[in-house]
Amino acid sequence: MSENNVTLLSLDWDTEYFKVPSARVILHHPLSSSEYRTLLDFASTYEFVTITNQSDDKMNNRWLGEATTAFLTDVNLQFEMNVTLPQDSDPDTLISSSLPRDEEIIAIASSSFRYSRFFNDPYLPQPQAGQIYLNWTKNAFEREDKFFIVTKRQSHVAGYTLFSIDQKEKKATIELIAVAKDYQGQHVGKSMVDALNRFAVEHQLQKIHVGTQADNIDGIRFYTRVGFQPVSCASVYHYWPKRIVK
Repeated sequence: MSENNVTLLSLDWDTEYFKVPSARVILHHPLSSSEYRTLLDFASTYEFVTITNQSDDKMNNRWLGEATTAFLTDVNLQFEMNVTLPQDSDPDTLISSSLPRDEEIIAIASSSFRYSRFFNDPYLPQPQAGQIYLNWTKNAFEREDKFFIVTKRQSHVAGYTLFSIDQKEKKATIELIAVAKDYQGQHVGKSMVDALNRFAVEHQLQKIHVGTQADNIDGIRFYTRVGFQPVSCASVYHYWPKRIVK
């Protein structure tokens, strides 16, 4: 269900992964009293609801604090860059979809990603919450709609980026990006962003989009250093309608 001010979504993947009936609510603008009631009625049919206050609207934040037991789990920053053709290319950085399972990529995924709203919720089942990005990576292998950028050094995977594209909006979205510990500080991340820019030019895309948590200071520094600009900030809440949160 989608209206001008609010979008209500059932989340099949989250429900299956966490074994908890899950949904998502996106607040695009300040809600009316009737829309708040619709939100609560919708949420009451699920156990776990993610509520994204997309514009960080103060009235929505106030209502969530006063009328629900939802709690803040993330301040999410969104970044974009205009696609530009880089001057140089890295021959050891390649892009492919339908990538077969790669154990080196899995190893990097299992030791990366320190920031997530899922890590900030004590009510989500473990170890599922702690391994969500590892499983996200595993589920992207062999899929035509998921693209991997892989950079190698000395024949070993030094880093990977998972991204998807939206041809209608002419945009690529970075879903995950990680660099192996032994190769950090060696411009692996920049090589992958440059490769994505080259791919975007070849596929007539106009923008590259990425989001991260406000407490991921190293990630924010990296994105701004390679050319991304902040475009929005959203507050993200987790709401357990049937649980008494203490």
